[in-house]
Amino acid sequence: PEGDLETVELELVLADLETVQRNVERVAKKARLGDRELQAELAVLEKAVAILEDGRSLRSESWTSEERGFLRPLFLLTIKDVLVVANVGEDDLDGAGDAPRALAVAAANRGLGFLVFCGELEHGLRSMDPDERAIFQKEFGLTEPGLDRLIRSTYELLALQTFFTAGEKEIRAWTVCQGATAPTGAGEIHSDFVKGFIRAEIYSVNDLVEHRSEAAIKAAGQMRTEGKGYVLQEGDVCHFLVGR
Repeated sequence: PEGDLETVELELVLADLETVQRNVERVAKKARLGDRELQAELAVLEKAVAILEDGRSLRSESWTSEERGFLRPLFLLTIKDVLVVANVGEDDLDGAGDAPRALAVAAANRGLGFLVFCGELEHGLRSMDPDERAIFQKEFGLTEPGLDRLIRSTYELLALQTFFTAGEKEIRAWTVCQGATAPTGAGEIHSDFVKGFIRAEIYSVNDLVEHRSEAAIKAAGQMRTEGKGYVLQEGDVCHFLVGR
């Protein structure tokens, strides 16, 4: 498996190298005219070429926000975060077998995320009713479905989190980067909400599970008011107060 991972990585490196080299030629012609921004872009592209020609992925190098800005329009593959998923048998769910352990080491050496997943088992579990599924998950030592673990691992790798908005007609989930403030979250709903943000009423989705209604949450003193500096947390349920 580690050989397969190395092959995939090399193919992606070569694809990125072709893309960057093509853009080096394009930018170099214009940079000769003395445009400083184009010269800065050319320097970043040449740095990327050197890394890729060395057989390394772009994620192995540190990049400033300005450098990433030059690379972003190229949609390069090896600068992206990667989660390696080992599709194992039912007898190897703990990942202790030789193959998944070797793949885990190979992924760690490359700075990649890693997850063990049994596709055949997950397919069977999803065809069961909830009670039967819970019994089988317990039998295999699984606390949650593999798909949930896959989604959570992906969010963690990308430093993302979810908050919710709830109304009488619907509950919606919104994705923001970890560390996002309440106004940023409001801006996911509508860009005008960032400027008009006043405050937010917030409680946890776990509070809703426990108390069953917003009225009960308020009665229990679990709903709180937060201002512009509040950093959203995973599972927050938010009511945003926005002015014109």
